[in-house]
Amino acid sequence: MIEKLIKEYGDPNDVFAMVGRGKYNKKVARSYLEKYFLPEKDYLKKWKPIENTIFQNQDKSLPEMVFQDHFDLLGFLGGCLFQQKYFETLQACMQALGDQHLVIIHKPILHEDIPPLRMIYPSSITWSEMMSGNYISYIICESSLDDYFVFSESGLWGKYACTDYYDPNDNNMTELNVIGFQPAYNAIFKKHFKPLQEEEMKKRLPPLYKNRCKWYI
Repeated sequence: MIEKLIKEYGDPNDVFAMVGRGKYNKKVARSYLEKYFLPEKDYLKKWKPIENTIFQNQDKSLPEMVFQDHFDLLGFLGGCLFQQKYFETLQACMQALGDQHLVIIHKPILHEDIPPLRMIYPSSITWSEMMSGNYISYIICESSLDDYFVFSESGLWGKYACTDYYDPNDNNMTELNVIGFQPAYNAIFKKHFKPLQEEEMKKRLPPLYKNRCKWYI
């Protein structure tokens, strides 16, 4: 599977080279996948059941609700899955909850026929290590072309990144990141994410999400 992923995503004419990230390095990408790729068997046996307790409608996208009904939500403007400050803020919440792993499930949108990337990282991973996988890291963290589901073993929280939502308020496409968490852990997420909330999000979220979001500002 790793060799197939290297081949499918290793197109030197694709967006990675266009955004000035340097040259494709398949050796680096292969080493990164060997370290962090989550095999399908392990995903289906252990991680998919946890994912299903957090998310619903995983074959759909915004404005459909993708979080289970018992989760409170936080909304942020997106554009990619992670920027460093948002990653490290989420990492602080994971550590407060005692999570040991970070799981990222990639949902291809632009090229639906390619195999998705499934990644598993230690929750203590540094940002520099997260970004060390050449074009694989770019696809996971910085691409604005696909959707992503993120969670960990506790099942207490999840993150959904949508990169293709039509916002009727400004007649334009909007990228959104939504974090869901069980209400009992509101204090943890309030502590870490309050400084990152923006007033503008109150009008940018789809109605189903707006009504369930927690606002700390």
